[in-house]
Amino acid sequence: MLKRLHLVRMGALFTVLMMLSAAVIQAQDEPTVRLAWWGNEPRHDMYAILSDTFEEETGINLEREFNAWGPYWELLSTQVAAGNLPDILHMHPNYVNEYAARGQLLDLTPYVESGELDLSAFPQGILDSGKVGDQIYMVTLGNSSPGTHYNAEFFEEAGIEIDPFTWTWDDYVAAAVALRPIMPEGTWPASDDGASDQALETFLRQRGKDFMDAEGIAFERQDLLDFWGMYEDMRAQNLIPPPDISQEYENVGHADSMLANGIVAMDIGSGNQHKLYQEATDYPLGLAVIPRTLDENGELQYGDVIGGAYLSCAANTEHVAECLEYINWMVNDPDVALIFNGEHGPPGNADNAAMIAEELDPADQRMFDMMAAIAPYASLRSQRPEWGTEAADAYIRIYEELAFGNYTLEEAADAFFEEIDFISS
Repeated sequence: MLKRLHLVRMGALFTVLMMLSAAVIQAQDEPTVRLAWWGNEPRHDMYAILSDTFEEETGINLEREFNAWGPYWELLSTQVAAGNLPDILHMHPNYVNEYAARGQLLDLTPYVESGELDLSAFPQGILDSGKVGDQIYMVTLGNSSPGTHYNAEFFEEAGIEIDPFTWTWDDYVAAAVALRPIMPEGTWPASDDGASDQALETFLRQRGKDFMDAEGIAFERQDLLDFWGMYEDMRAQNLIPPPDISQEYENVGHADSMLANGIVAMDIGSGNQHKLYQEATDYPLGLAVIPRTLDENGELQYGDVIGGAYLSCAANTEHVAECLEYINWMVNDPDVALIFNGEHGPPGNADNAAMIAEELDPADQRMFDMMAAIAPYASLRSQRPEWGTEAADAYIRIYEELAFGNYTLEEAADAFFEEIDFISS
C-alpha cells in the first residue's frame, strides 16, 4: 500500500514537473518586443491596459518603456547612439526625417503594399503623412493640429467673444489686453508662447514661408523679429508671465499646468491635449485655432499643420512580424479604437474615426470640431533637415535668453541665425 502511494506521489510530482517544464519552454518561445511611448500618467495607464490586452490575445510579450515628452526623446537619442532602439516606438513628424535619414527606422512600404500591414481604411492624405519621400516610415495613431486652449470663464467675465476658427493675431493680443483687468495679481492673460515652434510654424506658413524645410531654415530675419517682437510687447504690458515663472511650469503635467490652475487664460499647444486639460480643471475651457493672419487684401491666411502621434519600427528589429501585428491591432481593431478614444486626435482608420465620433465627450467634440474646421486648409509638415532637432532646440534656448533680458530682440535674431549657420555647416 505504501509502495503504491509512493508511486502515485512520484507520478503526480513527475506530472507537475512536466507541466512546469512545458510552461518554461512556452515562455521561452514567446517573443518579447520592446515598446516605447511618451505621455502623462493617464496615457501610461491606458497603454498599460492596451498592452496587457495585446499580450493576452497574441502571446507576444511587450517590454514597456515610457517617459514624458522631453525625456522620451533624450532617451531615444541615447539608444540610437548605442544601436538599441525599441522595436516599436512612438514617432512624431518633428523627428521622423532625422531618424529615417540616419537609417534608424524600418521602411514599412513593402509591408503596406503586400497587405501584411493593412492600411486600406486610411485616407490617402493620412497615409502620406507618415512618409519621408516616397517611403512609409510611420503610421498614425491619430492626427491633430495645434490650437489655442482658453479659459471660457475668464473670456466670459471679460466680455470677450471670438470666432474660434477665424480669429487673428490682433484678436489674440486684444483678448489678452481685455483679460488683464479681470485677472488677479500672479496670473496672466496668456502663456509665453514665443518659444513654441508650433505657434511660430503656423505664423510663418500664414506668410507663405515655413519654420524649416528639407534644405534648412525657411524664413527671414524680419519674420522672427515680428513674431518674437509680438511676445516682447506682450511681456512689456504684463500680458504673459515672467520667464522664471514660465520656466517653473515648463515640464509639469496637465493637472499642475498654468492653464488648468487659472494662472493663464490662453495657451497654444497640441489640440489633442485639450481633453487632458479639461479633465484636470474645474474651469470650462474652449479651443480655438492658432490665430490667423490677414493679408494686404484683408483675406484670412491659415497655415495649419497636420500633426499627431505615429508608430514606427526600428530598422534593426528582429521581430518584424510581431511589430506589424501590433501596429495592425492598434490602428484597425474597433475595440482598441474605443479604448483609445481619439487620444491623439481622430484615428487614421476612417471607419474607427466615424465610430468614436458618435460617442465624444464635450472636450473631445471641441477638438474634433477644430480639426473639421481646418481640414480644408491644413497640410503636412514640411520635410526637415537631419539637423532639424538641433535647430529647434536652438530656437527655444535663444528665445529664453531673450525673455530673461540677456539679448535685445535684434541680438536674439542675429544669435539664432548665426547658430543655424554653425549647425548646418
